[in-house]
This record gives sequence, structure tokens and C-alpha cells, in this order.
Amino acid sequence: GGGGGGNGGGGPQQFFASLPPVTRIWLGSTIVITACANLDLVKWNDLDFGRWDDVMGRGRSGRVEAWRLITCFLCVGKFGFHTIIGLHLMTQISTRYEKMGPICTRR
Repeated sequence: GGGGGGNGGGGPQQFFASLPPVTRIWLGSTIVITACANLDLVKWNDLDFGRWDDVMGRGRSGRVEAWRLITCFLCVGKFGFHTIIGLHLMTQISTRYEKMGPICTRR
């Protein structure tokens, strides 16, 4: 027969849909921005927040580049194993904060 081997996980779409809203937006945006940078659709240097002057329009381009305030949190670097681990940890911690609130680590 044709049945799927089944772990009952539902796949990536069901996983993504099950995430809380902020985590879903953050993960989706991070994947898109990182993919664009890795595929050279966007230059790495256009995403970072290296100098306040670039954001305020006093930098090299002479224009306001306010997106740098957000994209610096959405680009996780070159694709690799460390990227997968980073996205996994980001998703787990963000989901935990959204569902349960901050976790006190003081004793």
C-alpha cells in the first residue's frame, strides 16, 4: 500500500501553523531574510546594524535605512548545521515565552 510510514508529526506546514503568532512571524521572517542573503538577492552589508549613521541617513548611501533596526535580528548567517540549531533554539525559547511567560532562573 501507499501509507506514509507515519510518525504522526504532520509535517512542516502543520508545525509552522501550530506556533504562537510572534514566534511564527519571527521564524518566517528569519528564514526569508536569511535565504535572500544566502542566495545573494540581498547584500549582507545591507542587513546589518553596524553604524547608527547608516540608519539615520548620514551614512554611505545618504538615505535613511530604518530596516537595519529589524533585519539585524532576522539574519542568522550562512546556511549550515549551526543555522538549523539556532533556528530550533530560537523557536523553542520564543514559543515557551509566548505560551508560559518568562521563566525565572533565580533560586
